[in-house]
Amino acid sequence: MLKASYSEKICDSLLLQQYDFLEEKIFDSPNDLVKSLYFGRLYLKKAKKEENINKITDGYYFLSLIAKDNDARKYLDSLSRFSIKHSLDKKLALAQQAIGKLLYEMGDIQGALDHYLMAIKVMDKSEQAVLYHILTHNIGLIRGLIGQNAEALQVYQEYLQHLQKDGINGNEINNYLVNLFSLSHSFTEIGLLDSATYYNKLGIAESKKYNRPRHYAKFVLGEGYNLFFKEDLVSSLDSLKKSVPLMLLHNDKMNAAIGFLYLGKIQLINSPYQPPSSLFKADSIIATESRYYPELVEIYELLNDYYKKIGDSELQLRYLEKLINYDENLQKKYTTLYKTITREYDQPRLLAEKELIINRLENKNANKIKGIITLLGAVLLLSSLAISYYRKRLTYKKRFEQLVRGGVSTKPINSKPKGISNIQKKVVSDILMKISTFEEKEQFLDSNLSLARMASKLETNSNYLSRIINHYKEKNFNNYINDLRIIYATEELKRNHILRKYTIKAIALEVGFKNAESFTNAFYKRVGIYPSYYIKELIKSYK
Repeated sequence: MLKASYSEKICDSLLLQQYDFLEEKIFDSPNDLVKSLYFGRLYLKKAKKEENINKITDGYYFLSLIAKDNDARKYLDSLSRFSIKHSLDKKLALAQQAIGKLLYEMGDIQGALDHYLMAIKVMDKSEQAVLYHILTHNIGLIRGLIGQNAEALQVYQEYLQHLQKDGINGNEINNYLVNLFSLSHSFTEIGLLDSATYYNKLGIAESKKYNRPRHYAKFVLGEGYNLFFKEDLVSSLDSLKKSVPLMLLHNDKMNAAIGFLYLGKIQLINSPYQPPSSLFKADSIIATESRYYPELVEIYELLNDYYKKIGDSELQLRYLEKLINYDENLQKKYTTLYKTITREYDQPRLLAEKELIINRLENKNANKIKGIITLLGAVLLLSSLAISYYRKRLTYKKRFEQLVRGGVSTKPINSKPKGISNIQKKVVSDILMKISTFEEKEQFLDSNLSLARMASKLETNSNYLSRIINHYKEKNFNNYINDLRIIYATEELKRNHILRKYTIKAIALEVGFKNAESFTNAFYKRVGIYPSYYIKELIKSYK
């Protein structure tokens, strides 16, 4: 309820005030939510009464900035509907970006990405350059979550250049500090630890300069786990102990959980048989959250390993179940994210760039190119109609014959590979041997196999296993497993005439896929022909 001092009589008199006066009142008392909302609603009421379209959109946006979570979302949804009704694409882009940011903070990463992409589709990039940079940066944050740190790093560096071009103003301080932290985190993730330290130190100094204690805590945390990878455990412990209470003070639970994770890792290094109390604290935080961060899966891997080491099977099972559950949720959320970024962001962006280049060439050589294109177009159209089908069948036949003669080529593990930062060579060697055994025993045929399950089978953790597969097999976990299954399927179909009589769905289930569609797509991606064609040609060749 509004305070009694904000009466209807005062409301009527305040409607006569200028918009600038009301806007100032909305934001001059950030700790008085009732007052801010009162003047925000008053601003919107005045705008609606006067049918001032621009001020109505401002009113919805101002209210979204001061309201909390679901209430903020309601105002942004109203802004979106109003913008669509009045064809206000710029305002719609602003609303979609704000909804995305809100969803990201609430842990709905896929929802955030969808709204960011919608904003990019409807915005005017030339007139909303600042918003466009913010959107690409926010998509960069999502790239970082799914492990695309190199791609994210490039976006962060471009955004920093944009911010520094005209100097950091008051409205950009928060974005500037978020960007510095994103840079430091990405440098840590790709192993450039000195660069991470540079941005952490810069971030600490800038947070103090602009009096941003929450950001200060994040940079201290960031340098804490960066020092862990530098193997300076004493300094790492000091930074982590400083930052975690500050994270909790600012209700930044997920970053607090990350802090507890690294405190727990240090505890296990210093006292491997003592209960890692910090990991239990991290687990208690995760239990209250609906958000999933890939690095936090290591909490359950470490607890599973700890109880296995001390011989407590009951507690080991408890944390193994938590590990599997957390990993499965990660797979569901982040696999879709990866596909969406590729399909809805990367591909349209690259196609737009291609179109821009073509347009430049056309403008430069317009008449010449038009004549050539017309002639070539007619020739290509006639030719393609005549030979397209024949060439496709010829290509399929050639690929089939290569498969029958030589099978699917596999990439062997390099006998003298470069090492992986932050993983001991002996650990890498042991895991590679276990991967070879895993392949020999055809354990990849398990349809319930996940990164966490495989890591458990190999007695390692998901982080190490994922990085080793990426490095030595030069593909991510899902592609690695799918390729093994397709190689097995092609050989087994050649060998086993009974299997050739199965339906595509039955074959898919037999070799570890969940359904026919995923098997067919993976088969075509790996060998360039569809399984139905492969089986039909096998049957013909063995008659």
